[in-house]
Amino acid sequence: MEMAITSHLEELVGRTITGVVVMQGPAHAHPRSKINLVLDDGTYLELFGNDIHNAKGCWPGGLKAARNTEGMYQITAEYYSAKS
Repeated sequence: MEMAITSHLEELVGRTITGVVVMQGPAHAHPRSKINLVLDDGTYLELFGNDIHNAKGCWPGGLKAARNTEGMYQITAEYYSAKS
């Protein structure tokens, strides 16, 4: 099962992540992995799927580097503040 990318990611823009909770269930759990991003306003955003990988840690370069498709990928959605 692939992790769906939805417009809920837009809800992160302008907020501060104050905590990250990572959960892993047994092999038969569905979904198997969950990540909750705790936000500064007392809410949290849940990401889940059977296989969630951290492609890389925090790297420098900002929006320009984040948009680098390496010629292989297509940007399907973007959410950022005017300050980016």
